[in-house]
Amino acid sequence: MKHFLLSWAALMLLSISASAQGGYSPGYYINLKGDTIRGVIDHREWSSNPESIDFKANAQASGHQQLSPSLIREFAIQGDNVYQSYTGMVSADVIGNSNGRDTSFTEKSVFLKLLNRGDKLTLFEYTDRFKTRFFIKATGATAAELIYRSYQQNEQTIDERTYRKQLSVIASQNNKLSDEVNNLIQHTEYNDDALTKVIRKINDVTDDSAAPSAQGKSIGFYAGIHANMMMYKPGFGIEEAGAPNKSSVLPAIAAGINVYVNPRIKQVVLRVEGGMAMGRYNGAYKSLVSPYNDVIFKFNQLNIYLAPQILYNAYNDPDFKFFIGAGMQGYLINYSGREFRSADGSPSQLATQPFGFFVGTGTAILFKTGFVINKKIEINAGYTLQSDISQDAYYLIKATGANLGVNYLF
Repeated sequence: MKHFLLSWAALMLLSISASAQGGYSPGYYINLKGDTIRGVIDHREWSSNPESIDFKANAQASGHQQLSPSLIREFAIQGDNVYQSYTGMVSADVIGNSNGRDTSFTEKSVFLKLLNRGDKLTLFEYTDRFKTRFFIKATGATAAELIYRSYQQNEQTIDERTYRKQLSVIASQNNKLSDEVNNLIQHTEYNDDALTKVIRKINDVTDDSAAPSAQGKSIGFYAGIHANMMMYKPGFGIEEAGAPNKSSVLPAIAAGINVYVNPRIKQVVLRVEGGMAMGRYNGAYKSLVSPYNDVIFKFNQLNIYLAPQILYNAYNDPDFKFFIGAGMQGYLINYSGREFRSADGSPSQLATQPFGFFVGTGTAILFKTGFVINKKIEINAGYTLQSDISQDAYYLIKATGANLGVNYLF
């Protein structure tokens, strides 16, 4: 259990590091003159709006430009959100403030994430380390923050939903303040889904054409077939007696679920895979210890496993991804076809048989790499570190695994 927990701690650090490091993906920015410049942008799993971006003309370029909101109008990474520059007032209060009402603002230049765009109104989001804010922009006007405050006063929680009044005024200005729309506004919560519904009503949008980009699925399923190689290594007494190293290549099946940390980017993937894999040891050897006879030693192995993993798409184009990852495999083992005897058919003269020392469960650290083509076909290779088949001092046997597989992503 200790090794399991340590391994998972290392994997979580890998995930956090991978999310922060990012990688370059195709994208563009629009400069202050209105020119569109295409290239690649350092793509990160942003938990808040980026303060700046790193841009290169192509993936092979050695240097990069760091672009802030004051230098460009807009940027986007292929398959991800569109961000537009904004310079103006931003609320500075903190949600849940225990010091009473705070109406302070600060002037900032930031990137706003585009949530929904229509012919009348556009909705944006801005998140920093303090809170998430939403901005609304009428055609031909400057973006303005939709105001929401929540604070503690006289041991009570006060929620100021000023944004509802703002939306009512905007709907009225666009001749859209019907009873239906007004009722929707008065019950609208301060989140992207609820605000988007209001904006779509005012924009007369009935389909998803106003969405700037597809959200993408947060989970996905897959199934596949693998060629499973088991490499067996006897040790200690049975190795000294002459038992050879052996390997087998047999079929395996797998299925699992992928959970995408950021569904739009799909760069960091939390995967849980289950399956069945077979192995076979078949050793015939001349015993180097008494009674110095010819020995048959063989068994079949069926592993039923569950393997949580963390994968990172080091190359992350929507239609081609190259990933690396690691995980922990836990398994149940069933043995069949067990034989340990003299080659002439006479029973073993040893006092004990090895199979009583074989383990029925185990864990092993695994590593994975592969690529995904056209969002549907995954070709992968895996390697499992050495684990025990038998832990007896004389009949010690260890196994290492490797596989090559093809998965279909649903």
